[in-house]
Amino acid sequence: TAYSDPMVTYNALGSEYTQEEKEEILRYSYSEYTAKNNVYPQLLFKHHLTKFKFDVIAGQREDEEIIRITNIRIYSKNMADLTVAHKNVGNVGISFVDGREGLLELREADRSPLDPKKYFVNTHVPDTMQVGDALYVAPQVQYVAEVAVTEDVSKHTYINTIPLVTKEGKFDPGAVYLVTFSLYGMMDVRVDVDMLGWIDGGHINIDTELKPN
Repeated sequence: TAYSDPMVTYNALGSEYTQEEKEEILRYSYSEYTAKNNVYPQLLFKHHLTKFKFDVIAGQREDEEIIRITNIRIYSKNMADLTVAHKNVGNVGISFVDGREGLLELREADRSPLDPKKYFVNTHVPDTMQVGDALYVAPQVQYVAEVAVTEDVSKHTYINTIPLVTKEGKFDPGAVYLVTFSLYGMMDVRVDVDMLGWIDGGHINIDTELKPN
């Protein structure tokens, strides 16, 4: 979300405004009145969700077994109230609703389900692959993940229930975590969770000469 802080604008107003004009601008921020006085919002952007990316790796064994990933889900809060404008800046943001929880499913970037033909490991070959796109969830202290797998020869399926914790003690909003599942067998899935560093997300070019209509 993004919100504008009226006090930032108030303090930034130059000496060409009287104190009375500044108070009027503050009172009516942001409106037609302030726009006519060439006052524009200063925006603060803040991430409110936790991002998970997923890798799978084959846990090496003597015997060879093909295990396919059919589904990955995380149990998380799934409803929130989002306040994008309020006279009190402290009330702006997101508030997750207690008691509204459910399993959120990892999908591809185009929102299609995971394809088991694409995501599999051979327990005799130590390959690593990224699974799906990413999951954005409510920040929590810990989570429970479900990893559904199937084995090629027996065609048996199994859902592994795995707790997710981080050495930082909690999962922060705006942070990105890599969850690596090591598959030693259908019922032997181990997990590591690591916080990833920030990457350059590019730039937004704003034409400061462009006036609003």
